[in-house]
Amino acid sequence: MGCDRRAFLTTVTAVTGLTALPAAQSADRPPSPPLAGLSPGVRLVPAHTMMIGLVQERGFTYEKP
Repeated sequence: MGCDRRAFLTTVTAVTGLTALPAAQSADRPPSPPLAGLSPGVRLVPAHTMMIGLVQERGFTYEKP
């Protein structure tokens, strides 16, 4: 039985952490993540725990081994 839907999601924190330059960041304002380099269709979410709840509400499940 194949998978008929796929989702690729990442958190804002993950994208920011991968692209941040520690010396150039302002402590009072977090940097905005660079969205231009993401693959088409990638959705940014605030946190993985929120993401899991949102996708489960829409019928996504964990892949079975």
